[in-house]
Amino acid sequence: MRIAGLLLCCCAALLAAGCSGQDAATPAASASATPPDAALEPKIVMQLGHQAPVLAVRWVDDGRHLASLARDGSLVIWNVASGAILDHAQVPIDPALLDPPPEEWALVYKKDRPLLFHAFTDSPVAGTLSIAYAGVSEGDAERACAGDAYHPGTRWCTYALDLATRVVRADKNLPIPADEENDALHWPTSPDGRLRPEANHADGQRGGFDMSDENIDFPDPTCVSVARCRYGVTLFATDKSAAPRALTGDPRSYFLDADLSPDGLRLVRVEGLDNETRARVETLDLSSGSGGPAFTPERAYHHVQWLDTTRYLLGSQGYDATNDTEAAMAGFPPALLVDPACAARGDCAVIESRWQMRPADAGGLVALGSLANSCFRGRLGGIFCVSAEGHADDGNETYDPAPTGLALLAPGATDWQPM
Repeated sequence: MRIAGLLLCCCAALLAAGCSGQDAATPAASASATPPDAALEPKIVMQLGHQAPVLAVRWVDDGRHLASLARDGSLVIWNVASGAILDHAQVPIDPALLDPPPEEWALVYKKDRPLLFHAFTDSPVAGTLSIAYAGVSEGDAERACAGDAYHPGTRWCTYALDLATRVVRADKNLPIPADEENDALHWPTSPDGRLRPEANHADGQRGGFDMSDENIDFPDPTCVSVARCRYGVTLFATDKSAAPRALTGDPRSYFLDADLSPDGLRLVRVEGLDNETRARVETLDLSSGSGGPAFTPERAYHHVQWLDTTRYLLGSQGYDATNDTEAAMAGFPPALLVDPACAARGDCAVIESRWQMRPADAGGLVALGSLANSCFRGRLGGIFCVSAEGHADDGNETYDPAPTGLALLAPGATDWQPM
């Protein structure tokens, strides 16, 4: 199947390394991230990194591999030389219980996010790393920590990452690491002293976002919002003899929408690429299980609905960006009227994007006001328009077109007519 093929292609380099024995475990004094039988049992590993800022790292396998821990409790194990992702793991805590990211500090009380990251360190247990969280209060820690992670009578919870199985388990017997604010503890140099790690975002840009900036710039098409961005680690040569190397993983794609044709024989699905700045659209024949070539318009499209048994409407929800972002201020991309022939040629008919487009009789459409000019998705949700069809908007209110904005698109037409 296409999905299986895609996964194999994404990980061909990783599998080749594993089959050659490159990452097979050898006797060493340091912790090892490689299972003893890794060379015999290659696995498919999605090359997708973190979706939340990285808080701390640990070097393993004598510095050949790096384990990174993010704000949402996700862990990634990297091959330092190649930048490939060897595996993923997850601390068994609901991310909603962890310390809120900076963009939510003004919106979320500590009682809603009762656990604070404390440390990610070597463990006294061979072959494991230790992860510690502190509860805002003793009661918070006891309620929020899973299984045997909670240290009775304290605010502490501890977990162990098994580097052989890549599984995180609760372990209240681990000691509590000290110096939670020590950057040297969270971001240690490599065992040979040659590499210094730092957090990155997007395509490897240093640090995180400045959440005090009301107009954050998102220049990388794989990172168009704080929530939809890649996060990883950049390695700097301590002697400045080599260029920095960014460990980021591949950009993610996201399932967005799907619709079943009126005759029940075809399914069309939309997948967001580059954090929803592009799209991939696929149509599957349910009677045979086969699918045609993917249709990949180069703009932001998010939802789909069949108009008849051969045509569907591909619509956009605009760009999720700040008011001064050029792509957002250009307005919504035009909706597309797609059939198999035009999808293959790449010349499908376009119509002006409008609010709440709905199918009408005989293959037509009805909708409210235009979204074509200076309309975009706001950071906190909703659609915002600076100005649309005479409806002034200050950029701080969800766009609500006037009732007179109702329009009709007749079957076969490409221009809206007022109703």
